[in-house]
Amino acid sequence: MSKKKKFPDKSDPQKHCANYNSGMCMGIQIGSHLQQWVDSNLYGKRCRILDKKECDYFIEIVEPIL
Repeated sequence: MSKKKKFPDKSDPQKHCANYNSGMCMGIQIGSHLQQWVDSNLYGKRCRILDKKECDYFIEIVEPIL
């Protein structure tokens, strides 16, 4: 029996995501060796979680600590 993964609540990014800024994404990404860069495809755009879309940063960095 597989358990369906619950999609994050719309308030989760505001409470827990360092990239969240008034509904917009700052686009900061963190690589496996802790290198950081700004993803120009995400920077300044509406938070993907708010639009019920997957966000790699949220899945890989934020969710494991929730």
